[in-house]
Formats: sequence, structure tokens, C-alpha cells
Amino acid sequence: MFTWYGAQALAFLRRRGHTRNVYQYDDSYLEFLELSDGSTVVLRPIRPADKTLMQEGFQALSPHSRYQRVMGQKKQLTDYELRYLTEFDGIDHYAIGAAVRAPSVAPRGVGAGRFVRLGDTDIAEPAVTIIDEFQGKGLGTTILDRLLRAAWERGIRRFHFELLADNVGMKRLIEAVSHQQVEFSRDDAGGLVAVFALPEPTPLEVAPPEKHPLFHVLGQIARADVTHLHRATMPPPPT
Repeated sequence: MFTWYGAQALAFLRRRGHTRNVYQYDDSYLEFLELSDGSTVVLRPIRPADKTLMQEGFQALSPHSRYQRVMGQKKQLTDYELRYLTEFDGIDHYAIGAAVRAPSVAPRGVGAGRFVRLGDTDIAEPAVTIIDEFQGKGLGTTILDRLLRAAWERGIRRFHFELLADNVGMKRLIEAVSHQQVEFSRDDAGGLVAVFALPEPTPLEVAPPEKHPLFHVLGQIARADVTHLHRATMPPPPT
């Protein structure tokens, strides 16, 4: 069973290996993005020092959006959850955050995207979250595009979604937009699992392939329009 500790051990072994990978989306990645309404956000990897930004961003979500992500009425993240969401290896678990900066005003977290590799495979579970007031401005699409690029250069080739067994609406959505690019299966508990092949990244000057099924499905998830069971991208129970 995949655990946070397993990911840390696996990343440690890879760092000790003979091959050293150089990533474009590493700790030095920084991007200023102008949104459709003219506002500007900063994109960069999430860091351990971002716990306050993460907490404030979570609290800025609407009650419905928070419920869709944690499957419960939760008003704030625990210290354990904040550590999991901000302290990771950057290889098997990677996350990009978006923040608004203004003179003499503390930065404000407005969105995030992450993936967590499932065991020693080329499959990862993704998650994209945009606070309600920044939805529909192009932020989610860009975060997903950068997340796909970071995943691809780390050897991830497929994204995995776990749905409620009775989530017929989500299954129909995936089927409608997948164009035969998705594999369905059942997990041990009877839930529905959908696995998408990642599109190979295009040059940055080329617009991201928004018609790809992943952009439709993750866009729905980012807006909290559908329910997706976050297993790997939310912290496992404390041991």
C-alpha cells in the first residue's frame, strides 16, 4: 500500500542512484501569469514555509469546495496535513502554488496543483484547487499545464482518479470527454478508477491542449463541480 513514508524512501533511493535528473520545474521555477481579468499571480513550487498560505487558501474556499476536497465539514487543515501538503520530495510528490502579491500586503494563496506517484509506477494521482473568486480566469488551466510538464519530466505517464462507486455523473463526464483515452476499473472496495494517459507536452509558446480530456475533468474537479476521492493527494491517517 502506498504511503507518504514509502514515497520518501523511494525518492531517497533515487537520489542515491547513479542517474541525476535535471528538471525544468524544480525549486528555481518561478512564473508571473497575467489572468484574463488583468490581475497577476506568481506560480512557483510549494515550500515548507508556505503553511500559512496553504491554511489561508483552504479557509478561503467556499464550504462546498472544502467539502468536495475533504469529504466533510472541515474549516481548517491540521498541522499534520499542512506538513504533508508543504513538505515533500519534489519527485514523487510535487506541487505548484499560485499567489497574489501586492505592495505592503502579505501574499495570498489562490490556487494549487499537485501530483503524488502511486508506488514505483508511472501513475500519479493529481489534484487542482482554485479558490472560488479566481475560478474561470485561466489559472486552473495554466496550473494543470505546468503540472503535466513537471509530471512528464519525472517519468509520470498516466493520471489516476478514484471515484465513488455511485458517482454516475462523473463517469459519464469522463466517458463523454475521454474519446477512448481512459481506462476504467474497479478497486477492492468497489469504487470506480479512471486512468488517463498524459499528453506529451508541447512547447511553452504553444497554447495548452485544453481539449484534452484531462483539462475537462480536472477543470470540473478544480471548480468542485464533481466529487473525486483524494487518496494520495491528501495525507494518509497519522500512524
